Amino acid sequence: MAAFVPQDRRMPQITKRSRPSAAGAVGALVALALALVGALLPSAATAADREVETLAPSQASFTSAHRPEVNFSSSESLVATSAAFRSFLEFDGIQVPEGQRVAELALLVDVDESRATVPALQVSKVDGSWDAGTITDENRPDAGVVLSEPTLAIAGETMSVPLDVDEVMASGGPFSIELRYLEPNPGLVMDKSSARLSVVLEQVELSDSVTVAPREATFTSAFEADRTHDRVDALVTTSAQFTSYLRFDVPEPPRGRQLRTASSSCAVRRARRPSRAWWRAPRPAPGLQRHSPTPRVRRPARR
Repeated sequence: MAAFVPQDRRMPQITKRSRPSAAGAVGALVALALALVGALLPSAATAADREVETLAPSQASFTSAHRPEVNFSSSESLVATSAAFRSFLEFDGIQVPEGQRVAELALLVDVDESRATVPALQVSKVDGSWDAGTITDENRPDAGVVLSEPTLAIAGETMSVPLDVDEVMASGGPFSIELRYLEPNPGLVMDKSSARLSVVLEQVELSDSVTVAPREATFTSAFEADRTHDRVDALVTTSAQFTSYLRFDVPEPPRGRQLRTASSSCAVRRARRPSRAWWRAPRPAPGLQRHSPTPRVRRPARR
């Protein structure tokens, strides 16, 4: 194929990645030595607390606005530019074991070719379904919320793109992403077989219980069916005539924590005598008798 010339609207040249040079091997040894030194230093999370898993895409392809009716699922590459070329990947749902949470997510892909000079790769969540064998620029799904910060693509290196964990996990199952490079004419070609999702799992730390006060508290009376008593200092509850209600706002757990169980409780106190300020009620309907939440107790006469 001819070289990638966006002005002529031709396909970018797809080549295989070259083998690392001797300088690259020396750099790898230096990185390994630094990693061994770092392993001897104390860290916030031990290896037992963090696990890294890799998830391969269930399907991947790209589309071209220059050939909107053509499907490129048989290509071994993924291409992304600012508008003409878009790459699509779909991943199955992330399985999170009990007692763990997803701490970090990152899209990893090897860059074969790139003329990019600024960080401009954008990963967006895809709205709608698609099939790698039939997707074209004419029927491609729309992109939704952006999942990443701009990332620089360097030829011959593995590009790591951190993703928004909360947005991805909100899918609750399979999810798709779209790749674009917002810099004009980046000439970005990626190895499709190298695309994968890095999932970092951490043990969930349990926190102490939190006591939450009710946001609303009131009670109702069978003798005043159309009235609620929400401006009182007491709650009244009986077997049938009086019912108390409380509404709680359960707080969101801090990042890295999970809400296992939540329970609510309330203390119901009973006044010795009902307050006239809230017990002043209209006359009862015929057949009903006035009722006091506190029964009168006849005290024995003093001798």
